[in-house]
Amino acid sequence: MLAAGLGSAEAATFDELVHRPIPLRTGIGSAHDAVSTSSKQAQAWYDQGLAYLHSYVWIEAARSFNQALRIDPALAMAHIGLTCAYIELNAPAAARSALDEARSLAGSASDHDRAHIAARALQMDAEAARHASQRLIDYRAALDAALAKFPDDEELWLLRGHAESSDPAERGQGSGAAAVHFYESEGACAGACERASLPHPRVREHGPNRRSADRGGAVRQDGAGHPARAAHVRPRAAARGQDGRSD
Repeated sequence: MLAAGLGSAEAATFDELVHRPIPLRTGIGSAHDAVSTSSKQAQAWYDQGLAYLHSYVWIEAARSFNQALRIDPALAMAHIGLTCAYIELNAPAAARSALDEARSLAGSASDHDRAHIAARALQMDAEAARHASQRLIDYRAALDAALAKFPDDEELWLLRGHAESSDPAERGQGSGAAAVHFYESEGACAGACERASLPHPRVREHGPNRRSADRGGAVRQDGAGHPARAAHVRPRAAARGQDGRSD
């Protein structure tokens, strides 16, 4: 796995960095999305990676997903998590390799996981050609189709809200008023899980130095009445608490 633009020595350092073992941690926020694995440990490290993704702590997310893959090498969704972390770490070649791995494992994955894999592939295609509007349209359509099958999937609702931005690489900062419905649906799923005392796939508690996520998911209005930042979005600097720093 080579990070784009890096020489062999730098790429080797990157590879070692993202594969460095990581323990299961507390106080970083909790997240859960049931994926295709029979290993409770692999699921736990996958969930930790998801929590770190939502907190914008990319290296620790990558380490968590790679730890999940050490336990269950067939966990396709861990590779999908890696595509997100690697893109944010400016390693598009590594992200594309992770997507290829996920696709190669999709045959033994659940329908839920295959829907996520297909949607992520379309998102990455749209990210690679941001001026090709049809690719973003195709990505939105894939999310809509997935939500028709999995209407209780919080992660899909969150992604669909993000996809209202004209930039497929954004994480919600550019979502306008059209995203409100999707974020409200995500919030409704979260509330249903809480009432049933079930885990749900969003960060729901934060360390002492983290800004708490607003679960309502609605787009706030600024002083002039215009849509402002989506309420669930946290700036990257605020997401890096003492417990989330990389070694």
